[in-house]
This record gives sequence, C-alpha cells and structure tokens, in this order.
Amino acid sequence: MPDVAYGKVTLLIVGFTRKSGTASRAWGERLAKDYSSDARLSTYQLAVLEDVPKFMRGFVAGGIRNSVPKEKQDNFVLLFQQEKAWKAFVGFAAQDEAYLLLLDSSGNLAWRTHGAFSETEYDALRDHVDRLFIVK
Repeated sequence: MPDVAYGKVTLLIVGFTRKSGTASRAWGERLAKDYSSDARLSTYQLAVLEDVPKFMRGFVAGGIRNSVPKEKQDNFVLLFQQEKAWKAFVGFAAQDEAYLLLLDSSGNLAWRTHGAFSETEYDALRDHVDRLFIVK
C-alpha cells in the first residue's frame, strides 16, 4: 500500500479489461461525490494489464493515461504483472466487472464486492467506510 494511504481507510477499485474500466469509473465518480474532500479515505483505481501483449503495452498505457484526468492520475495505477495473484485476492468471477476492496487503516481487507455500479451496493460500501472511520 502506498505511504500516502498508511493509516487511512483505503478503497481499491480494480479492473482487468477495457469494459471493466467503465464500471470502475462509475464507482470512482460516485464515490468522489461523497468523499473527495475527506482525507480519511484514500481511493486508488488499478488496471491490471498483464494480458496485454508486451508490444502493445505502451500504446494501451498511453491511451489509458490520456483518459484519466490529471488530478486523478496520482491515484491511478497500471499493473503489468501479478495478474493471477490479483485475481485470487479480489475473488475474480467475471472479467468485465469492477472489483472493490475496502481496506482498514492497517491495510487489512474489511469488505469487498464486484460488479457494475448500483446504489444498493454503494450504500453497503458507504456503510462500511463510515464504520471504519468510527473504529479508527
């Protein structure tokens, strides 16, 4: 976990395909409406791209970076290795879904879900985040 997230509640939004990027973006945008100014929560979007052929990675990475607003680039991570480990960690079930991992301030997994954005799942996420704020 990055040092800037140490001691904070952290949400990782992980995607494995281009289509999952759409779902990941929807989660991130909704979360920003409620928590963008709350320093107690760190949010990172991760794109796991190990399956992208090596000769295409620069092109793909550049396209992704250009699509991420400058103010969000520090919280956007491109990963080109350890895909199998990430899939195990997130409980991988479907390639085109977003995977959300909520970590407590010690970096322990506190809650997870996956899928397209829904208000019902968002309410569950928000409840868990708010409970972790109290625990700290």
